[in-house]
Amino acid sequence: MRVNLKPRALALTLAGGAATGAIVNSLSVRNGGPELSLPALIWVAALLIGGAVLYLASQVSKFSKRETRSQAGNMNPLLAARIVVFAQALALTGALVMGWQLAILVFQLGLMSSRASTWPLAESAISMVAGLFMMVSGVIAVNMCRIPPGDDEDGGGTGLGEGLPQTGPLANRESK
Repeated sequence: MRVNLKPRALALTLAGGAATGAIVNSLSVRNGGPELSLPALIWVAALLIGGAVLYLASQVSKFSKRETRSQAGNMNPLLAARIVVFAQALALTGALVMGWQLAILVFQLGLMSSRASTWPLAESAISMVAGLFMMVSGVIAVNMCRIPPGDDEDGGGTGLGEGLPQTGPLANRESK
């Protein structure tokens, strides 16, 4: 399975999140609305989701190696593909959250001299680190889901679907 998550896509998502966060937050504050920062509890969600995707990616990694396939539990090729998509989505979401919170952090730094409390600044920093954790865990998980060299399409297959019964309307047709 070829996985293609480019650093450029992460950088563009981060930049887009920062630009959108800066514009939308300034519009909200200018019109008397609240600052649009994520709560610090996003760290808990980032830990749970990041840990889950890393665990699932380790199962895909075990499944992709013939020696450790029996330790992978109920893994199958379709579930492995879904986990890769989940990991990519998590990395992109982490980049978006990190960019958004970076814009809010810069806004908070501008208000440091006029505020008595530093909690909004700390909350933005915590949320930005949570976005970074989601992005990094997504990238690590995507890299864990790669097929080892020599087992890709050029090497004669991975054996992921070999020996499984074929079902569906085209299963009994012969190729002509």
